[in-house]
Amino acid sequence: MMLTWLVLGASAALMVGCTPSDPLPPNSAWHDRMGGLLSDPQGQGGASGDFIAESRNASVTLASVTAGSHDVLAVCTGVEVMRLTVSGLGQSGNDRSPGGTLASADIACGATLKLPVTIPAGGVILTVRSAGGAGGWQFAIVSPGWSPTPTIFAR
Repeated sequence: MMLTWLVLGASAALMVGCTPSDPLPPNSAWHDRMGGLLSDPQGQGGASGDFIAESRNASVTLASVTAGSHDVLAVCTGVEVMRLTVSGLGQSGNDRSPGGTLASADIACGATLKLPVTIPAGGVILTVRSAGGAGGWQFAIVSPGWSPTPTIFAR
């Protein structure tokens, strides 16, 4: 009988600890792995972050991106779909407001998206949005046509 109560108590404690309303801790191992995989040595930078139940949007400004053609590699985890929007920076001095949408796409989480974009002088604002849930996102601005080295797992 004591064993039954012990099992029931442990099961209840596990369920309480995994409630969907609790934000997930940052998944630093996943971010480190994706950052390393998507980083083009000749690229223009990138960013990462976490979605939590209360915050489903994030924006990152990269002001020093070289003007020209680039690919944006993006990946997410933990949510079904993430929307990525690439906007140009405003053209008036220190204005960091969006200067128009350059490209956008939905990303099925678990897959990597390659989004070609032509970036004007002045940099970009990248915005990610999810419909809900908790998870992580990662993107990198890379040289056109660059692909990550495939990872081979031993069996």
